[in-house]
Amino acid sequence: MPHEYFVPLRAGFPYSLSLLNAIRSHRIQAKLRGEPPYAAFYRSDHPSRSLAITVEIMRAFVNEAKARAEKPLVLVIPTLLDLHHFEESGSWVYAPLVAELARHEIPFFDVGPTVFAAFQEQGIDTFFAPRSHLNAAGNRRFAGIVFKMLMARGLLPRGKGTGVQELAQGRPSAHDRAQKPEDDDRRQ
Repeated sequence: MPHEYFVPLRAGFPYSLSLLNAIRSHRIQAKLRGEPPYAAFYRSDHPSRSLAITVEIMRAFVNEAKARAEKPLVLVIPTLLDLHHFEESGSWVYAPLVAELARHEIPFFDVGPTVFAAFQEQGIDTFFAPRSHLNAAGNRRFAGIVFKMLMARGLLPRGKGTGVQELAQGRPSAHDRAQKPEDDDRRQ
């Protein structure tokens, strides 16, 4: 299929054509440009229309949340590759998405700059397990960032029994107290 972007590259005869196709693949092109392999999908002119589709999904989410009398909020969460790209280039790969969310007045919080600042002190990779997922320490730090943002925006429930007071004061919540220490080790 001409627009099948996620099929693995395969070599076959004639090999010169396979090589030309490989060079044109989005993964190789991204590597040559020094950006994550998915960066092109954030461009508005990408033939997959991935940016426009993503924004429409977010608009549908916001409309559904409002119809349910909820307060919608889209979190823009950087990957490990996004953080490294920002560290090297000073620009966010997903900046076109953030611009489109703002243009369509979709409520969002871009945690990228805050996460970068919080993780940079100890080294970004310290907070990630192999294969680029947050480890236990990264999850705790990330949760703290999101918690503070939700508190600042008044989006957390108030009152006894919510656990918000404990978390705001840095005390473990009931969920944290129920966790076994070995659970943290398995998630790293």
